[in-house]
This record gives sequence, structure tokens and C-alpha cells, in this order.
Amino acid sequence: MTLELLQRIPAVSAVLRSARSRCGESVNRTPGPYRVRSSSVAASTKAETNTEPNAEPAGLGPRLGALVLDWVLCLLIASLYASPFEKSWPAVLVLILANTFFLGLFGQTPGMRLLRVRCDSYPDGGVIGPARGLFRALLLSLFIPAIILNSEGRGLHDRLAGSIVVTVPRP
Repeated sequence: MTLELLQRIPAVSAVLRSARSRCGESVNRTPGPYRVRSSSVAASTKAETNTEPNAEPAGLGPRLGALVLDWVLCLLIASLYASPFEKSWPAVLVLILANTFFLGLFGQTPGMRLLRVRCDSYPDGGVIGPARGLFRALLLSLFIPAIILNSEGRGLHDRLAGSIVVTVPRP
């Protein structure tokens, strides 16, 4: 029971997988625990996805709300050293840096944490890492990829970065 709980923690899961591979055990990689909303997509990806009832792609409302909260925080931070009315690029730079840091290391920005969503690696789950976090943040700063959604609710920036935004279950 305890081992199953520990395997749900992304960092512990990665350590266990690497330990198994070093010991010669085969590592059984199951795809991520994401539920697909569309029945046509569910039929085509049934063999590819491991459905877990608590991991559902986040809707547009929480995603947009988290982005607005993060943007307000970035405007406040950027206004400490540059006026957002005179120069707009410092706030965008702070947004890129904040998304890279928080998503790359923790899987959630402060806005995502408040609205109970997180960004996971797709399809295997876990934190996306700083490099993919930076790539995702750069695409997000263009804004256009963020509004091009597919049937799973993943934006173009999520698909290109190999990530998915899912709801965090209530404790």
C-alpha cells in the first residue's frame, strides 16, 4: 500500500524506475493517467491511456483564470523596476521566467495552485522540467498557440511542449 502511494509521487516514481532499470528489471511504462473527454478520441486512444478517475484535463475557465492571476503577479513584480505603461516587455519576461521556474520544477504556477490545476508531462505524468517549461512559456507568451485547443483540451503550446494541464483532485 505504501509503495503504491509513493509511486504516485513523480520524483519517487522516477527514482524507482531508474533503480529498476539499473537492476535489470524491465521497466513497464504505462501511459499517463489522463481521462479523455471526447468518446471518439477515447476510442482511438483507449490502448494508449491509463484512465484514472482523478486526472481529467482542465477546462478553459481554470486555465484562463490561472493565466490572468499569473499575469497580474508578473505585472506587479515587473512594475518594481519598470512602468508597465511605458514598457510592456518586462512583464512578459517575468511571465516567461516564472512559468519556466514554477512549471519546470513544481508543475504549478501560483495561479494554477490557487485554481487547483497543474501542468504534467504528457503522456507519462510528472513535472515537465525546466527546458520544456521554457519552451512552453515561450509559446504561451505568443498567446495564439494557447487558444488553439484540440478535443482533449490541450493547447497548441501544450502539444508542442509535450504537456497537459489537468485538474488537481480535492484532498
